[in-house]
Amino acid sequence: MGILALAVMLLVPRQASPNLLDNGDFLAGASGWTLTPSVSVKGGILQVNNSYAPGTPYEVMASQRVAASAPAGLAGELTFEARSTTGAKIAAMLEKASDPYTKELYREINLTSTWTPYTISSSLANPIISGSHQVTFHMGLSKGQIEIRNVALRIAGAKTSRRAYPETLVDSAIQAYQEWTGGGSKPPFSDISQNNITAGINNVDGNPWDCQIGKLTNLPCSAGDVLHLKFRARSDKPISVSGVFELSEAPNSKAMYEPFRVEGDWKTYEVGLKAAESIPEGKSQFKFFFTGMGEIEITDVKLVNLGPNYPVSKLGYYAGKSTYERDEVWKKEADARIEKLRKGNLNLQILDTKGKPLANQLVTLKQTSHDFRFGVALTGSYMLNPSPDGVKYREVVKRLFNTVTFGNDLKWNGTNQATFDNLIFPAQKWLADNGIALRGHNLVWGSYKFSPVLKPEMSKEETWRQISEHVSDYTRKMKGKVYLWDVVNEAYSETEIWDKVGWDKFVEVHRLAKKGDPNALLCYNDYNISTNTVQRETAINRVKQIQAGGAPIDVFGDQSHLEPGAPSMRRMWEVWDEVHAKTKLPIEITEFDYSVRDDAMQAGYVEDYYRAAFSHPDVQAMIIWGFWENDHWKAAQGGHMVKADWTWRPAMNAIDRLINKDWKTSLSLKTDSKGFVRMRGFAGKYAVSVGGKSFGTKIDAGGLRTQSVKLPK
Repeated sequence: MGILALAVMLLVPRQASPNLLDNGDFLAGASGWTLTPSVSVKGGILQVNNSYAPGTPYEVMASQRVAASAPAGLAGELTFEARSTTGAKIAAMLEKASDPYTKELYREINLTSTWTPYTISSSLANPIISGSHQVTFHMGLSKGQIEIRNVALRIAGAKTSRRAYPETLVDSAIQAYQEWTGGGSKPPFSDISQNNITAGINNVDGNPWDCQIGKLTNLPCSAGDVLHLKFRARSDKPISVSGVFELSEAPNSKAMYEPFRVEGDWKTYEVGLKAAESIPEGKSQFKFFFTGMGEIEITDVKLVNLGPNYPVSKLGYYAGKSTYERDEVWKKEADARIEKLRKGNLNLQILDTKGKPLANQLVTLKQTSHDFRFGVALTGSYMLNPSPDGVKYREVVKRLFNTVTFGNDLKWNGTNQATFDNLIFPAQKWLADNGIALRGHNLVWGSYKFSPVLKPEMSKEETWRQISEHVSDYTRKMKGKVYLWDVVNEAYSETEIWDKVGWDKFVEVHRLAKKGDPNALLCYNDYNISTNTVQRETAINRVKQIQAGGAPIDVFGDQSHLEPGAPSMRRMWEVWDEVHAKTKLPIEITEFDYSVRDDAMQAGYVEDYYRAAFSHPDVQAMIIWGFWENDHWKAAQGGHMVKADWTWRPAMNAIDRLINKDWKTSLSLKTDSKGFVRMRGFAGKYAVSVGGKSFGTKIDAGGLRTQSVKLPK
């Protein structure tokens, strides 16, 4: 990375250049800093107490975006004071705030028990961009206690970008095609006149970005700035409209991606939120993405940056229709299917110690687990974290879920033996001890950006050698610990590695996975299955390719990252019917979320999506992609169902009611003259109590189980 003259030394007198960090002395608490849950600020000191060994250094972290820009070659200096009574190790750095996290200043330091000043200095190898770089402390390198104070970043000659607020990023000058232009694979038929956008939308079964209109802007924003979007719109039919503020070049990082539902006469739509990403000056654009079919008119568009300290609670919010319209006829049909599909019968005979039937005995049967997989994606470190947040995190998992996917911890992007020993294996043991199964996600992605061990300059042979060794290594390490592997992820869009090594290797990798763990199911996992015909057909053809090659494949994985405008439940059923008919495979819903800030809309859709999945005969798992606001990839768009303070949104209450009440059986019955109780209940395990004695039994979906139990003395 070209870092020159890197050193850690005693603090030198401060330069004249200003501190480019806000609240580097922590006198305003954690304001301006992003902290992982185990990190806190008290009395002007950043504090950490790692009582467990994290799997990766960045699992315990503090960072702050830099409000400055500087060209390469200037002298950068990061200073701070730190101590550790346990001699813990930290890494301090100035780095890019997004992938690939290029380091401009970096040093690993073994702290002492006394306050010691440190300076990390170097000539900058690359330009620094305001809001796109950050000062970061990685504190997950070891167990122990850590304290840090008086943090400063100085770059001689850096151009600060602290600005006066508010700033208008997009104003309502909708006057000409030269400003607003259409785009995407299904661009809208549009007219722009008299300050109005009039657009004809025909994008029922496609990605939101397939149909868009937008304009370039000049002003920047920093991550954490409060953005306020407001516009007026009307449409003849329901149209899903997403307001997007993003980088105008690849990778098109998005500071705002907010869905609205426009229907009927003129209404004002608005939202206030914190920018998710930084966008540099002169490289921003604003767009509307559309899904649906109909004609929409939009006017008075205004996006304002109110700065990092404006209270979001003061801003209005209206995203369209705030009620969820349930198809009551469909619900009745689905509930009837659930009754038939997910329940079974049990004839249980109770005998005394001599084998004689016990008549007129009170028998209590309580379901303790489901056969159907209700699951969640989570971060492995929370399964071990002793903090109050860690405790609450585990409580939610135990209450609701019997299946878990590690969202990132098992991906091929840095997981090493230490991660297995300190994180994966202990977390998996906690899951197993609590009766929770683990999905393996994932073995191979077909692109370099998601497979950093692989490099474009590698030969075809070396690339395949790395892949085959990785698959064999991970399946061997996790043999008997996962019930299923997502073998290949997203081969609709991530194809460059398969194009290089050959698509025969795409098939072969499934044989390697089965060889490494013969008892694990193998899944092909892809996205936009229910919302994009081309992607669904491609994913189905990928499965057929595996089957035609004679390789094992057991499950079809349907990622379902949805938002307002998502398909109806009847449409979901049609899609799952099609997938099963063409692949002959059972289906797992592997990555579900429904991102909307409106509680009622989210709760209604989520509840019925669970009902749709549970009522379909070919769906065997319903897995949500996270739940907690502080650990959810779409929290900024409202994808989470538990708030940062652990308050449950109505959607989470709906899930709890379905899993633990509506779809769970508990009965008290008396035995007949022959000692039998006859019951019908949801498939799963049951605890039985009679005459002060307890034992377990099971009900199988769609079956009849007859069991005689002799009570012990």
